[in-house]
Amino acid sequence: MSVIFNMSRRKFRKQMGVTSQPVKETALKDAADGNKQSHKAEVNMTVKGLELEQIVIGTMKG
Repeated sequence: MSVIFNMSRRKFRKQMGVTSQPVKETALKDAADGNKQSHKAEVNMTVKGLELEQIVIGTMKG
């Protein structure tokens, strides 16, 4: 893999994390009402032009 590809991939992952973090925090805060809860999460990533689709499933605790 080229250096340019690695840099663009890192930039995309950072952008995805930075833009989603406040949304996740707000949603968990609003749903918690003082209770510790666990929420199933699913992220679907599609890379157009590569015919790539990946689903990541996990749990968020708040």
